[in-house]
Amino acid sequence: MTKNTSWDTTSIAVSREYDIFISYSRRDKDFVRQLWTKLVEHNQNIWIDWEDIPPAQDWRTEIYRGIEASNYFVFIISSHSVNSTVCGEELAYALKQGKRLIPLVREEVNPEKVHPELARLNWIFFHDDYRFDQGIQILITAIKTDINYIRKHTCLIIRAREWENSGYDKSFLIWGKELEQAEEWLIESRDKTPKPIELHLTYLNACRQAEQERKIVELRLRQMTQQDYRNRQALLNKVRNYWIDGVLKTSIQGKTLIPLEIEERSFLINLSEQILTPNLLLENTLINIFDRLGEGRTLLILGQPGAGKTTKLLELARKLIERAETGLDDRIPVIFNLSSWGIQRQPIDVWLVEELNTKYQVPKEIGQGWVKQQQLLLLLDGLDEVKTEYRQCCVDALNHFYQNYSPEIVICCRIEEYETLIHPLNFQKAIYLRSLSFGQVYSYLANGGDELRRLQGIIATDPDLQELVTSPLMLQLVILAYQGSDISELFHSALRKERLRQLLETYVERMLERRGANSRYTKAQVKYWLSWLAKNMNQSSQIIFFIEQMQGNLLTHDSQKKYYKLINILSIIILILIMIIIGYGSLWSLFFKICYGFIIGIIIAIIILRESEKINLHETLQWSWKKAISSFKKALVYGIIGIISYGIVSGIVNWGLGLVLNPDHSKGIFQEILSGFGWGLVGMLIFCPIYTLVGGLRGPEIETKSIPNQGIWKTLLNAGIGALIGVLVGLLMGGIVFGLFNQLHIGLTFGVTFGLIFGFLTGGGTSCIQHLTLRFILWKNGYIPWNYAQFLDYTTDCVILRKVGGGYMFIHRFLLEYFANLNLK
Repeated sequence: MTKNTSWDTTSIAVSREYDIFISYSRRDKDFVRQLWTKLVEHNQNIWIDWEDIPPAQDWRTEIYRGIEASNYFVFIISSHSVNSTVCGEELAYALKQGKRLIPLVREEVNPEKVHPELARLNWIFFHDDYRFDQGIQILITAIKTDINYIRKHTCLIIRAREWENSGYDKSFLIWGKELEQAEEWLIESRDKTPKPIELHLTYLNACRQAEQERKIVELRLRQMTQQDYRNRQALLNKVRNYWIDGVLKTSIQGKTLIPLEIEERSFLINLSEQILTPNLLLENTLINIFDRLGEGRTLLILGQPGAGKTTKLLELARKLIERAETGLDDRIPVIFNLSSWGIQRQPIDVWLVEELNTKYQVPKEIGQGWVKQQQLLLLLDGLDEVKTEYRQCCVDALNHFYQNYSPEIVICCRIEEYETLIHPLNFQKAIYLRSLSFGQVYSYLANGGDELRRLQGIIATDPDLQELVTSPLMLQLVILAYQGSDISELFHSALRKERLRQLLETYVERMLERRGANSRYTKAQVKYWLSWLAKNMNQSSQIIFFIEQMQGNLLTHDSQKKYYKLINILSIIILILIMIIIGYGSLWSLFFKICYGFIIGIIIAIIILRESEKINLHETLQWSWKKAISSFKKALVYGIIGIISYGIVSGIVNWGLGLVLNPDHSKGIFQEILSGFGWGLVGMLIFCPIYTLVGGLRGPEIETKSIPNQGIWKTLLNAGIGALIGVLVGLLMGGIVFGLFNQLHIGLTFGVTFGLIFGFLTGGGTSCIQHLTLRFILWKNGYIPWNYAQFLDYTTDCVILRKVGGGYMFIHRFLLEYFANLNLK
């Protein structure tokens, strides 16, 4: 080869392996072609430049690849090759890679002009036809000498080069049996040539270290109980389903496949840092940057709005989840949004347990163990979404948490908001995602077809628009909103903030127009319902919205709150009345069944609804003695309250009815009250074991949500199971108590009826009633459509919301803020 230009020493290894790389001068091509033909006849796999450089590829890079992937480096010695700069550079690179050299002499040359490394070796001569055939046999014999050792040398160089060029990605390391074989090869190399090069040693050292870490992780995983392992896998599945499948794979920013440049800005977290200027990092893979921080890694990701911070965080999460699922790391990567911290401003460890419980349905006792034992790898988005007045307090809380627990954490924040902090995060490293250059945007649009090229021409004439599209998110929104229209119509203002609003407005219009006449909702309805949702999510610092997690605080007017409480109480009373009327059959008259059913209904409704105004979902059935004991204590308190309440009220009512209906045989008021206490005690004997059993079945197991409103449907199912438990317990207790007085039929009727009531309501029926009542009032006031899940799915199809497991979130904070700021009626 006779081209004479400087070489780039960075190479990319390939997985294909060659037996021989031939380095030669173009003037010896006829001889080399003859040599190549003979070697192919001997089943040798040859790298040669006329065969192995693909069209339109950088020939230098391909030559590097060929040298790295070849077991032997054959150098054709001739008067032309020893004077060739390129041949000399090929030889130098082969020496750097530790390749075994085989010099072939095409013609006699001045020995002083031959490279010293070639001069010290035995040469194989190919002067004439006789020497040619003899030389081929000698060459084949040389190639077969120590072939297994040489192949391992080449194979490891390929693997090591892939690892190096990936930015030291751990997935390129070898382990287990492969590592054992590599170690055996390294021992064998003490007595053989070529020797391992520095890259071999560095690579194998990294493999050893990763293998030790893997064994430690494997030991920790083996020490887990079967339930602990199931809980771990359940959370990993949730994080993957929610954030990787639900968000990352559907991200509109992910459609803009332009690599982002990353700067190191550690001076923003270390006030003693001497270098106060940004430093461009050569590696742009976040997992590699994170890995190189070592044990106890902490990283801050900064950037402009829409720069791709969350996307980068999710790409990191995907890699970490893959490692956790394959047993390479026992820590569980979990994504949280810090915006919710500002609601109660708790210590971070307490906040994490609450978030695990509300966002991932992890029981608090499991969450507490994970946080305390540092089993979570925390990926925290949205530090900038914490309210301004609380943001510094949040950073102080994070620093305090890190000092006490030393967890591994990654945090995302907009750079402008972060730079307003007085005290920075005490982290190891801070990086900044650069905005796109106009050159990157121009190139992306130029290669995107005719429509994008027309868009490119319009943007090129508008400096303000150029600045806007340097954000990957804004670029994609402009592309989606444009779609063949005149982009000049999108912007009527020169103000950047107003242009952003106009862009979002046009984007929403375009997305809704896609559904056209097929939509069952008008644009006005969609915008109003989304505006109401965004306002409430903003107010409660929510990022993900779950239908089943709606609470009564969504009702803002006093009249709505009163109706909500009244309807809940009436619903429970009516349900109890129906059960008593049906259950008691002919034992009581309809008048008495209605009268006492109303009294019992009021008492039960007030006690149950007073226990918690929050709508608590009952999604899992897993026995817990701790929960059972706690429920038993509560049952005793509620039972005593019920005995007193029912005894007094029913006693007074019975006394009054006796005076009216049968004055000659009426009992005294105190006798009636004592009788009421007796019936209340029987009810308590049925209620307490039911409440204890149902409460004990809410143990520590993680529930996986994959469909909207799944929590309510699960709660309803578990209410049915609670009703069945109640019937069985009621039959047992009613039969025992009334059987002592030879009134077994009354006892069984009483036990079944009240067992059904207590089991259903305490097993989750009350939560279902509260949820249905709330949905009814919100629908009646026009805040939501009746089939809410269907509507939210529709807006997901319009690329305004996206599904996250069984919940929904706006595709970006910009869009949430846009709808939250709309004033619609």
